[in-house]
Order: sequence, then structure tokens, then C-alpha cells
Amino acid sequence: MSEESKEKIADESFPAHPPPGIGEIQAPAVGSMDLANLRRVYGDNYGTSGYGIIKAAPQPGKANFLVLDAWSNKTKLPDLNPQEVLTEGIEIVKVQYADYNSITHIFGYQNAEMSIHLGKILIKLKSVARKTGERWGEWAAKNLPFMKARTMEKFMNLARRRDCHKYAILGTERLDVLCSATKDVQDEADPIGAFMERHDVAFDPTKEFVLEEFTKQIDVALGCERVETKGFNIPREKISTLHKLGREIDQTLIKSLTIARQSGGDPEAIVDRLIINGGKDDQLSTPQKRLADFNTSASRMLSTLDFILANQDHVDLIDRETYQMLMEKLAEIQTIRNMNSAKIEEAAE
Repeated sequence: MSEESKEKIADESFPAHPPPGIGEIQAPAVGSMDLANLRRVYGDNYGTSGYGIIKAAPQPGKANFLVLDAWSNKTKLPDLNPQEVLTEGIEIVKVQYADYNSITHIFGYQNAEMSIHLGKILIKLKSVARKTGERWGEWAAKNLPFMKARTMEKFMNLARRRDCHKYAILGTERLDVLCSATKDVQDEADPIGAFMERHDVAFDPTKEFVLEEFTKQIDVALGCERVETKGFNIPREKISTLHKLGREIDQTLIKSLTIARQSGGDPEAIVDRLIINGGKDDQLSTPQKRLADFNTSASRMLSTLDFILANQDHVDLIDRETYQMLMEKLAEIQTIRNMNSAKIEEAAE
């Protein structure tokens, strides 16, 4: 598809303001801005002044204090009905927690909406700037110095990718990554939706779901996509475990996996070692140091195991996947030790 066609698609139904999100935030009209004052205070970088936040601050839901006061007074009554008061309190918490979740994710959603809106404006500017005979990159650097080139390209890409707009709740950065991961998909009306389906990520905005858990699933799916694209067959559950440990499937890790494969090693063993190390890279350089670290770690683990045995309520807090992998590796080591012992005994006879 040509650049001109992409811009035409992004231009369809171009609104005067971005779609209102939670809190009905909209971009302030240029006519209402005191541009002269903004330039006086911030120079040509007034685009980073925070003016939009001040003039268009989101209005989150507010607690119904009459309901809260009435319920609070009920809890003080000497003849209160505990079951009735508890039931009402649970409903109040449900409503307030829903508001809390909305407020927690309001920035990510509105950030994506505004990014798309700005992208549409930039596409129009690019189209008109071409008519001046200047190159877009040079024109933008001179006239929009407060925006980085990468940021502008990202916003314009999001504006062009109309299929990503309904996933604005994920925020600008995840949308950008998802668009990148699905940029070569040509035969799907909803590439991002197909990506989610391929990785068993359910998305239905009409039903209640926990956004935090949903975004974790997206991150794991992106990690799986990265290793699969590079030709590595790493089980999804191990990618998920790495994510829980706070380790991203980034270029550094991909490079380590590539080096292991090129040298005849097992890339999956790199992932296993990362999991055992809590997601941290193993910086040990010699076999002697690695073995010393094993003995030290084993001593610490024995102490931890004694603690768990003495406090058995903590057993359920152990990550099952990590525990299972640890047991499997220890079993392999035991098998090797038994084989080595048998060889020594045979040699002695």
C-alpha cells in the first residue's frame, strides 16, 4: 500500500477532537490557547508545557459520600443487623474498586487516544508540507522541534493502523509494539485480534476482565512471538515464568539464545538457568565459579527449606512451575551422579 493510500485511510472520519474517553477528556481548541504567553514562558517547546493537562484534566468518578455516610452510621448502631451491613458494604467496595481500576488505567487509555489523534494531525501536516517542496523530516525538525522523529513516526503509524484503535485501553507503548509485531500481516481484517487468538489471549471489552492480568498475557504473547520469529522453540510456560520474574524477552536475551545455538548449545538451557537465577543473568565465567555458586545457593536453599518445613502454611506460595523444573534438574543431576559412581565402582573392581 502506498504512503498516499495509508494517509487517505487514516484521514477518513477525522474528528475535530479525539474521541472522548473516561472523564470526557478532549483536546483544547487552538483558539482557546494563549500561544503568545506559552511561547514567552516555554519558547518553541511549549508543546511539552503540560498545558493540555491543566486545561483538560480528567474527571474521575467521585465517591457518593451520602451513601458512605449512611452506611458508616449503620455500622455504629447498637442494634445493627451485621449481615445486612456487610452485604451493603460489599456492594460499596465493588463500586469503588471499579472506579479505582478505571482511574488506575485512565492515563494509558487516554494516552493512546491522544497519540492516535496527534498522529492524524501529523499525517495532515506531512501531506501539506510536501507541497512546499521540503522533505518531511527536515520540515518537522525545523517546525516541530519539541517532538522527536521517532515519536512522530509512532503516532502516525498508530493513526494509520485503524485496526489497533479499539485496543487503546492497552496504552500507546503496547499498541506500538503490537503494531510492530503484526506489521507484516496482510490477510487479516484484525491482525492484532488474530495475534491474540493465536496466543490464546481473550479480549472482550463488553465483559468484565482484569486489565492487569490481560496486559500480562499480552506481554507473554509478545515474548513468545519474539522467540518464535527468531526460530527458537521455547515453551510458553517458561516465557510466562520469566515474565513473572520480571525478565523481558529483549534483544540481549535473544542474542544469548542465538550465541548458544550457533555454538551447538541448547538455547532453552539459557532460559532454564535464568529461571533458576530468578530472572537474573548468570555472570559467572568459569566452571569452578559456577560450581561454587551452586554450593552456596544450595546452602541458602537448605536454610529456606528448613524455614518452609517449619512454617508449612507457606508451601502454597511456592511457584509450582519453578519448583517442578528444579525437581527435574535435581533428578537429572542425581542420575548422572549415580552413573558416575557406578563407573568408579566398576573401575575399582
